[in-house]
Amino acid sequence: MDADDDDLTPQQYDAKLRELPTDPRKLLAKITKDPHWIRGAREEGVPVTVTPDAIRAYGVIMLYLSNYGTMPPRLEAAMFRALALIPGVRIEQGVRDAAGRSGLGVWLEGTSDVPYRRYDILDPGTYRYLGTQTLWLRDERSRHDDTVIAPKGTVWTRALMSSAIVERPGQRG
Repeated sequence: MDADDDDLTPQQYDAKLRELPTDPRKLLAKITKDPHWIRGAREEGVPVTVTPDAIRAYGVIMLYLSNYGTMPPRLEAAMFRALALIPGVRIEQGVRDAAGRSGLGVWLEGTSDVPYRRYDILDPGTYRYLGTQTLWLRDERSRHDDTVIAPKGTVWTRALMSSAIVERPGQRG
């Protein structure tokens, strides 16, 4: 496995997590300069594009918040503080996940080329990751024949219902 692939093992993702600094500004600097996150997954024949720092930092932080039920408390706090430092991060109250739970919808402004807004939903009391909601702000049209494939107002949601730390692959918590 190439360490620059985005297909890291859970142990490799955990190692990357554990080497992140707990100072929010240093955390953002580490994420935006880490070659792994800059290059991401590589697919043969697909041109390499570099994601802007703010979008990459937001995505990496949400990746860790959504996939790690436990992380060092100081690092978790740094991640929330780092989110607040990213230009364009917005929060809306009352955004619902697929289970109907209402939370804080965190999203990144400035991705106007997409016809939708993707919220990462956090519990308003604990900030635990609940899920996502995608809301189409305008019709999304097919590139091939201009037909509407997702009309304005379409909502797609996902909910994280539980997570557990297990001892081996395939074990359920």
